[in-house]
Amino acid sequence: MSHEGRIVARFRLSLRCHNCRLRAISVVSVPGAEDAPCDIDELLQSEFLQRQPFKCAKCDNPSAQLLAVSTLELHSDG
Repeated sequence: MSHEGRIVARFRLSLRCHNCRLRAISVVSVPGAEDAPCDIDELLQSEFLQRQPFKCAKCDNPSAQLLAVSTLELHSDG
């Protein structure tokens, strides 16, 4: 069965702005694809993570340090 287009994993990222040091939380949902990261180790090594945009809410800086990652439960829609 193909998972193309479906969400296969969800992660909570704890980030800190490189400029003003503001901490932020971001939730990323991983769509199904052949190389989709499905666990934290895969996410940390993935291009998917590198492509995730960041813009500090306080100073608009586009760069952040990743402090922590956790896996979030996926809820089925029925």
